[in-house]
Amino acid sequence: MKRRSLIKAGAAATAVAVAGFLFAWSGLFNIGASTGHWAITAWFLHFAMRNSVETHAMGIEAPALDDPALVLKGAGHYAHGCAPCHGTPGRAANPVVREMTPQPPHLVGQIEHWAPEELFWIVKHGVKFTAMPAWPARDRDDEVWAMTAFLLRLRELSPAEYHVLREAGTERPGSSPLEAPDEQPYTYSCRACGAELFRSATKFDSHCGWPSFWSPLAGDRVILREDRSLGAVRVEVLCATCDSHLGHVFSGEGYGTPTDDRYCINSISLTFEEEPAS
Repeated sequence: MKRRSLIKAGAAATAVAVAGFLFAWSGLFNIGASTGHWAITAWFLHFAMRNSVETHAMGIEAPALDDPALVLKGAGHYAHGCAPCHGTPGRAANPVVREMTPQPPHLVGQIEHWAPEELFWIVKHGVKFTAMPAWPARDRDDEVWAMTAFLLRLRELSPAEYHVLREAGTERPGSSPLEAPDEQPYTYSCRACGAELFRSATKFDSHCGWPSFWSPLAGDRVILREDRSLGAVRVEVLCATCDSHLGHVFSGEGYGTPTDDRYCINSISLTFEEEPAS
Protein backbone atom coordinates (compact mmCIF):
# COMPACT_ATOMS: atom_id res chain seq x y z
CA MET A 1 0.00 0.00 0.00
CA LYS A 2 2.81 2.36 0.93
CA ARG A 3 4.68 1.46 -2.24
CA ARG A 4 1.61 2.17 -4.35
CA SER A 5 1.23 5.60 -2.74
CA LEU A 6 4.86 6.40 -3.49
CA ILE A 7 4.41 5.36 -7.12
CA LYS A 8 1.33 7.56 -7.44
CA ALA A 9 3.14 10.51 -5.87
CA GLY A 10 6.10 10.01 -8.19
CA ALA A 11 3.84 9.77 -11.21
CA ALA A 12 2.01 12.95 -10.22
CA ALA A 13 5.28 14.83 -9.74
CA THR A 14 6.51 13.61 -13.12
CA ALA A 15 3.26 14.68 -14.76
CA VAL A 16 3.55 18.14 -13.26
CA ALA A 17 7.15 18.45 -14.43
CA VAL A 18 6.27 17.30 -17.95
CA ALA A 19 3.29 19.66 -18.08
CA GLY A 20 5.52 22.54 -16.98
CA PHE A 21 8.10 21.70 -19.62
CA LEU A 22 5.46 21.48 -22.35
CA PHE A 23 3.97 24.80 -21.25
CA ALA A 24 7.37 26.47 -21.46
CA TRP A 25 8.13 24.74 -24.80
CA SER A 26 4.84 25.95 -26.27
CA GLY A 27 5.82 29.60 -25.84
CA LEU A 28 2.45 30.42 -24.27
CA PHE A 29 4.10 31.82 -21.16
CA ASN A 30 4.44 35.59 -21.65
CA ILE A 31 7.91 36.69 -20.52
CA GLY A 32 7.25 40.37 -21.36
CA ALA A 33 8.10 42.76 -18.53
CA SER A 34 4.98 44.75 -19.42
CA THR A 35 2.74 41.99 -18.06
CA GLY A 36 4.30 41.92 -14.60
CA HIS A 37 4.39 38.85 -12.38
CA TRP A 38 1.44 36.74 -11.35
CA ALA A 39 0.57 37.50 -7.73
CA ILE A 40 1.66 34.02 -6.65
CA THR A 41 4.98 34.44 -8.48
CA ALA A 42 5.69 37.82 -6.85
CA TRP A 43 4.83 36.38 -3.43
CA PHE A 44 7.06 33.35 -3.91
CA LEU A 45 10.03 35.39 -5.14
CA HIS A 46 9.81 37.79 -2.18
CA PHE A 47 9.32 34.87 0.21
CA ALA A 48 12.38 33.10 -1.17
CA MET A 49 14.47 36.30 -1.15
CA ARG A 50 13.60 37.19 2.43
CA ASN A 51 14.45 33.76 3.78
CA SER A 52 17.60 33.43 1.68
CA VAL A 53 18.95 36.79 2.86
CA GLU A 54 18.16 36.02 6.50
CA THR A 55 19.96 32.68 6.25
CA HIS A 56 23.05 33.89 4.40
CA ALA A 57 23.42 36.98 6.62
CA MET A 58 23.81 34.80 9.70
CA GLY A 59 27.25 35.19 11.21
CA ILE A 60 27.82 38.66 9.78
CA GLU A 61 28.55 41.22 12.48
CA ALA A 62 28.02 44.87 11.65
CA PRO A 63 30.69 47.37 12.74
CA ALA A 64 29.83 50.81 14.12
CA LEU A 65 27.93 52.55 11.33
CA ASP A 66 27.36 55.99 12.82
CA ASP A 67 30.59 57.59 11.59
CA PRO A 68 29.45 60.59 9.49
CA ALA A 69 32.39 60.22 7.12
CA LEU A 70 31.40 56.60 6.50
CA VAL A 71 27.81 57.64 5.83
CA LEU A 72 28.87 60.28 3.32
CA LYS A 73 31.22 57.86 1.56
CA GLY A 74 28.26 55.58 1.07
CA ALA A 75 26.14 58.51 -0.11
CA GLY A 76 28.57 59.11 -2.95
CA HIS A 77 28.31 55.49 -4.03
CA TYR A 78 24.50 55.67 -3.78
CA ALA A 79 24.21 58.83 -5.87
CA HIS A 80 26.21 57.33 -8.75
CA GLY A 81 25.18 53.68 -8.64
CA CYS A 82 21.78 53.33 -6.96
CA ALA A 83 19.75 56.53 -7.25
CA PRO A 84 18.74 56.04 -10.93
CA CYS A 85 16.95 52.79 -10.04
CA HIS A 86 15.92 53.32 -6.42
CA GLY A 87 15.25 57.06 -6.33
CA THR A 88 16.24 59.59 -3.69
CA PRO A 89 14.35 61.42 -0.94
CA GLY A 90 11.55 63.27 -2.71
CA ARG A 91 12.41 61.91 -6.15
CA ALA A 92 11.17 58.73 -7.79
CA ALA A 93 13.29 56.46 -9.94
CA ASN A 94 13.78 56.98 -13.65
CA PRO A 95 10.48 56.29 -15.52
CA VAL A 96 12.20 53.70 -17.70
CA VAL A 97 13.36 51.81 -14.61
CA ARG A 98 9.81 51.75 -13.26
CA GLU A 99 8.85 49.53 -16.21
CA MET A 100 11.19 46.76 -15.03
CA THR A 101 9.79 43.52 -13.64
CA PRO A 102 10.21 43.34 -10.74
CA GLN A 103 10.30 47.09 -10.23
CA PRO A 104 13.21 48.26 -8.06
CA PRO A 105 11.77 49.47 -4.73
CA HIS A 106 11.95 53.08 -3.65
CA LEU A 107 14.35 52.51 -0.77
CA VAL A 108 13.37 55.44 1.45
CA GLY A 109 10.42 53.45 2.80
CA GLN A 110 11.97 49.98 2.64
CA ILE A 111 15.21 50.11 4.61
CA GLU A 112 13.53 49.81 8.00
CA HIS A 113 12.45 46.26 7.14
CA TRP A 114 16.03 44.97 6.96
CA ALA A 115 18.77 44.54 9.56
CA PRO A 116 22.19 46.14 8.84
CA GLU A 117 23.76 42.71 8.28
CA GLU A 118 21.06 41.81 5.77
CA LEU A 119 21.52 45.08 3.90
CA PHE A 120 25.24 44.38 3.76
CA TRP A 121 24.64 40.94 2.25
CA ILE A 122 22.21 42.29 -0.37
CA VAL A 123 24.52 45.13 -1.40
CA LYS A 124 27.55 42.85 -1.60
CA HIS A 125 26.00 39.89 -3.40
CA GLY A 126 23.05 41.37 -5.30
CA VAL A 127 19.80 39.50 -5.95
CA LYS A 128 19.16 37.12 -8.83
CA PHE A 129 16.21 37.71 -11.19
CA THR A 130 15.93 41.38 -10.15
CA ALA A 131 18.76 43.12 -12.07
CA MET A 132 20.27 43.97 -8.66
CA PRO A 133 24.02 43.52 -9.30
CA ALA A 134 26.66 42.31 -6.89
CA TRP A 135 29.16 44.87 -5.61
CA PRO A 136 31.80 45.21 -8.34
CA ALA A 137 34.78 45.10 -5.95
CA ARG A 138 34.22 41.88 -4.02
CA ASP A 139 37.14 42.50 -1.66
CA ARG A 140 36.01 46.00 -0.62
CA ASP A 141 33.77 45.26 2.34
CA ASP A 142 34.60 48.75 3.62
CA GLU A 143 32.72 50.23 0.66
CA VAL A 144 29.77 47.90 1.22
CA TRP A 145 29.58 48.86 4.90
CA ALA A 146 29.74 52.54 3.88
CA MET A 147 26.76 51.99 1.59
CA THR A 148 24.95 50.17 4.40
CA ALA A 149 25.63 53.06 6.78
CA PHE A 150 24.16 55.52 4.29
CA LEU A 151 21.09 53.37 3.61
CA LEU A 152 20.31 53.35 7.33
CA ARG A 153 20.35 57.17 7.29
CA LEU A 154 18.53 57.59 3.98
CA ARG A 155 15.04 58.15 5.35
CA GLU A 156 16.34 60.83 7.76
CA LEU A 157 17.42 63.12 4.90
CA SER A 158 14.85 65.54 3.56
CA PRO A 159 14.67 66.00 -0.22
CA ALA A 160 16.24 69.44 0.10
CA GLU A 161 19.10 68.17 2.29
CA TYR A 162 19.91 65.35 -0.12
CA HIS A 163 19.74 67.68 -3.12
CA VAL A 164 22.14 70.23 -1.63
CA LEU A 165 24.56 67.88 0.12
CA ARG A 166 24.87 65.16 -2.52
CA GLU A 167 23.77 66.78 -5.79
CA ALA A 168 25.40 70.21 -5.31
CA GLY A 169 22.01 71.89 -5.33
CA THR A 170 21.21 75.40 -4.09
CA GLU A 171 18.47 76.32 -1.66
CA ARG A 172 16.08 79.15 -2.48
CA PRO A 173 17.63 82.56 -1.67
CA GLY A 174 16.24 84.32 1.38
CA SER A 175 14.71 81.11 2.72
CA SER A 176 16.86 80.77 5.84
CA PRO A 177 16.97 82.80 9.06
CA LEU A 178 20.71 82.03 9.20
CA GLU A 179 21.29 84.79 6.67
CA ALA A 180 20.69 87.44 9.34
CA PRO A 181 23.52 88.59 11.63
CA ASP A 182 23.98 86.50 14.76
CA GLU A 183 22.80 87.96 18.04
CA GLN A 184 25.19 85.69 19.92
CA PRO A 185 28.30 83.73 18.88
CA TYR A 186 27.72 80.39 17.17
CA THR A 187 29.88 77.66 15.70
CA TYR A 188 28.64 76.36 12.35
CA SER A 189 29.27 72.72 11.44
CA CYS A 190 28.69 70.48 8.43
CA ARG A 191 25.22 68.99 8.62
CA ALA A 192 26.44 65.75 7.10
CA CYS A 193 29.48 64.93 9.21
CA GLY A 194 29.56 67.45 12.07
CA ALA A 195 32.94 68.96 11.24
CA GLU A 196 33.27 72.56 12.51
CA LEU A 197 33.53 74.94 9.56
CA PHE A 198 32.68 78.57 10.41
CA ARG A 199 32.11 80.87 13.37
CA SER A 200 30.02 83.96 13.94
CA ALA A 201 33.19 86.05 14.16
CA THR A 202 33.63 85.76 10.38
CA LYS A 203 29.96 86.03 9.44
CA PHE A 204 28.64 89.20 7.81
CA ASP A 205 25.43 90.43 6.23
CA SER A 206 25.98 90.50 2.46
CA HIS A 207 22.26 90.77 1.57
CA CYS A 208 22.79 88.03 -1.02
CA GLY A 209 20.09 85.65 0.22
CA TRP A 210 22.39 83.10 1.90
CA PRO A 211 24.58 83.03 5.03
CA SER A 212 27.93 84.65 4.25
CA PHE A 213 31.33 84.29 5.90
CA TRP A 214 34.61 85.94 5.01
CA SER A 215 36.68 82.93 6.12
CA PRO A 216 36.31 79.35 7.36
CA LEU A 217 37.79 78.34 10.70
CA ALA A 218 40.93 77.24 8.85
CA GLY A 219 41.82 76.66 5.24
CA ASP A 220 41.97 72.90 5.68
CA ARG A 221 38.33 72.75 6.88
CA VAL A 222 37.02 73.21 3.34
CA ILE A 223 37.97 72.19 -0.20
CA LEU A 224 37.76 74.68 -3.06
CA ARG A 225 37.01 73.27 -6.49
CA GLU A 226 36.44 74.89 -9.88
CA ASP A 227 32.79 74.69 -10.93
CA ARG A 228 31.65 75.24 -14.54
CA SER A 229 28.16 73.78 -14.11
CA LEU A 230 26.24 76.95 -15.08
CA GLY A 231 28.43 77.96 -18.00
CA ALA A 232 30.55 80.32 -15.90
CA VAL A 233 33.59 79.64 -13.78
CA ARG A 234 32.81 79.60 -10.06
CA VAL A 235 34.58 78.16 -7.04
CA GLU A 236 32.65 75.47 -5.19
CA VAL A 237 33.10 75.03 -1.43
CA LEU A 238 32.99 71.49 -0.04
CA CYS A 239 33.47 70.04 3.42
CA ALA A 240 37.02 68.71 3.61
CA THR A 241 35.93 65.92 5.95
CA CYS A 242 33.10 64.35 3.97
CA ASP A 243 33.12 66.10 0.58
CA SER A 244 29.59 67.46 0.99
CA HIS A 245 28.61 70.47 -1.09
CA LEU A 246 28.37 73.66 1.00
CA GLY A 247 28.12 76.53 -1.49
CA HIS A 248 30.50 78.81 -3.40
CA VAL A 249 33.11 81.42 -2.59
CA PHE A 250 33.39 84.75 -4.39
CA SER A 251 36.29 87.19 -4.22
CA GLY A 252 36.91 90.88 -4.91
CA GLU A 253 33.33 92.07 -4.47
CA GLY A 254 34.29 95.02 -2.26
CA TYR A 255 32.46 94.08 0.92
CA GLY A 256 35.27 95.51 3.04
CA THR A 257 35.95 92.31 4.96
CA PRO A 258 39.49 91.32 5.99
CA THR A 259 39.79 88.78 3.16
CA ASP A 260 37.45 90.37 0.58
CA ASP A 261 36.01 86.85 0.17
CA ARG A 262 32.37 85.87 0.50
CA TYR A 263 31.74 82.24 1.37
CA CYS A 264 28.13 81.95 0.25
CA ILE A 265 26.88 78.84 2.08
CA ASN A 266 23.61 76.95 1.90
CA SER A 267 22.10 77.07 5.37
CA ILE A 268 20.73 73.57 4.86
CA SER A 269 24.34 72.36 4.73
CA LEU A 270 24.97 73.69 8.24
CA THR A 271 24.07 73.06 11.83
CA PHE A 272 24.94 75.53 14.55
CA GLU A 273 25.38 75.66 18.29
CA GLU A 274 26.21 78.40 20.73
CA GLU A 275 29.89 78.87 21.40
CA PRO A 276 30.90 78.14 25.00
CA ALA A 277 31.67 81.16 27.14
CA SER A 278 35.39 81.91 27.24
